[in-house]
Amino acid sequence: MSGPVLIFGGTFDPIHVAHLVAAEEAADQLAVERVVFIPSASPPHKESREVTGSEHRCAMLEAAIETNDRFTWDACEIERGGVSYTVDTLRALASRWGLDSRELYCLVGGDSIVSFRTWREPDTILSLATLAVAGRPGFDERSIDRSLHDHVRFLETTPLAISSTEIRRRAAKGRSIRYLVTDPVWDYIERQGLYHG
Repeated sequence: MSGPVLIFGGTFDPIHVAHLVAAEEAADQLAVERVVFIPSASPPHKESREVTGSEHRCAMLEAAIETNDRFTWDACEIERGGVSYTVDTLRALASRWGLDSRELYCLVGGDSIVSFRTWREPDTILSLATLAVAGRPGFDERSIDRSLHDHVRFLETTPLAISSTEIRRRAAKGRSIRYLVTDPVWDYIERQGLYHG
């Protein structure tokens, strides 16, 4: 892969319009050639709940991004199995694509960056990629560790207070989730009967 790349990891259970808006806006601001979505196998911060099967999450992801030529996805974490750590993924992808930290960006939400120093091997992550921080409603740049500032690009992203958790709750109650996800994702969820309790 040539040119700068933005990695966007997550559970994507389900992928929703706020994910897509953040990825598109980040891609524009960073002038990357590719945004690679990485669905996690077993995220370390979500061990307390059952995550929807990877086949469904990948199918929804593929459906959500199929019309955007700059977007693609990679199943490396699912294929690796076990708990998904960002440092392992960045190591594998940086090596596979021959990219250094100036060409490889990792999209991180403002809520996640605050606890970045608790992640596995944070300094190795900083040596592999530049963190691209998408602010969320209420996010304050001053809340992050000052040592991160040289390794971070703060992005101006449209604040959309949409979460996968809320989408699953709404679906379980029989409430509409249309327009919170793209139509192809909504169709898939309806066909498969996902999240309906």
